[in-house]
Amino acid sequence: MQINLNYTGAQSAIASQQRKEIDVFSMAGQTIEVERNGQAVKLTFSDELIDFSSKQLQVSDLYTHEIDKNDPFSYKPNDQWLIFSQFLYDEGVFEGKTMEEVNSIENTLQNITDGLDSLSHGGISFFGQIKEELDSHEAQLELGASVAALQLFSEKYLTGETKENFHRLIDQYKVHNQPIAAKHQSLQEKFYAARAKVKGLNANLTPEQANELAITNAYSKQQQSVQAKLQQVDKYQSLFSSIQHNEDINKTIEEAKQMLTEFALQNISKKEKDKTETWLENRTKDTFSRIQNYFMKLM
Repeated sequence: MQINLNYTGAQSAIASQQRKEIDVFSMAGQTIEVERNGQAVKLTFSDELIDFSSKQLQVSDLYTHEIDKNDPFSYKPNDQWLIFSQFLYDEGVFEGKTMEEVNSIENTLQNITDGLDSLSHGGISFFGQIKEELDSHEAQLELGASVAALQLFSEKYLTGETKENFHRLIDQYKVHNQPIAAKHQSLQEKFYAARAKVKGLNANLTPEQANELAITNAYSKQQQSVQAKLQQVDKYQSLFSSIQHNEDINKTIEEAKQMLTEFALQNISKKEKDKTETWLENRTKDTFSRIQNYFMKLM
């Protein structure tokens, strides 16, 4: 697959192609009649306006991060959905579809990859929607869930060789994101871990502050290996791949919550675990809601 750094989505690509099919320079000097404030007004296309409109920003000039030619997702690590979208555009999947249908497909792809897009710090982010940094366990959850969602997307929209090649692209997406999800630790997690090492904080804490400190100290005791984290990703993927119908989604989300809780809190005591579970559920609520929403869009 030849990655086009200037590709920013099928909608803009289709619009650009339509503009190319019109000889805009032949319109210079022509007059059109439009209505303004209830009155007919004549407008003339100028050479300068036509010339300006024909020039496009070269997005490729803005890219400075390292690219691996064997990894298509290294080209746009903050907008990985664009790689999937360009593949579909190049394969002609969007041909004959309305702009509304194109928009729906691209929004779904964007929603699926948003979580992992937010973890990368290289390249340009045009469309990122994540406002709060994911923690390490959310990163692993997002990878497993998004791979399963992309496979479900393929089953819904694609057939034949296009479908086979799209699945290969999903495999590359997973390989690209595995080390990122396994090594990711949010700034908040790093702060909790550093604070937990401080003996006897010299401060007067309110009961609420003391409780929060105890919870985050307990949460910082996680010491899972990279291998264990990657195995957890596979478990999430397997779980979300079981979704076949709309009624399966809520049950799967609840099972995933339990799976994340057990993995994240396996190194803390029963006493600490009880109060930390509620805190963790609130912490991951937005991520589970986002995952639930993009699976619902696929049904």
